[in-house]
Amino acid sequence: MKNKALYVLLATLVAFAIVLGLGLANRTTAPAAPNDNASSTPAVSSSASPRPSGAEIKVTGKVVCLPHKDQGGPQTMECAYGIQTADSKYYGVKDDSGMIIKFNIGDSVVVTGGVSVPDETERYNVVGNLMASNVTKAQ
Repeated sequence: MKNKALYVLLATLVAFAIVLGLGLANRTTAPAAPNDNASSTPAVSSSASPRPSGAEIKVTGKVVCLPHKDQGGPQTMECAYGIQTADSKYYGVKDDSGMIIKFNIGDSVVVTGGVSVPDETERYNVVGNLMASNVTKAQ
């Protein structure tokens, strides 16, 4: 009887450890803290069209939640900040300093930074991704 109770206890502990391990394996990590020491680089171009990877541009538009490429099926509720230009082109904004989140959805802004062409795994409907070096309110 004592061995049976130990066996049930041990089996329960093993099952609990497996479930706990699976739960920890599926957790995602929190994003890194913003870097307040980011430097600003002046823009070289004032065009809002995509450029080869790494080119620096200045894009004027309104702050939006980027639309997903795949509009079919269930959609997640996250808001990936981006810019929608006057000609309805979308740019993702990578912003380690947290400059873009200081603005509200719908605010008109000017984003300066390096641009890269999205790859085939991009989940949002963007023509490019901006690594923001500066974000200011549009005049």
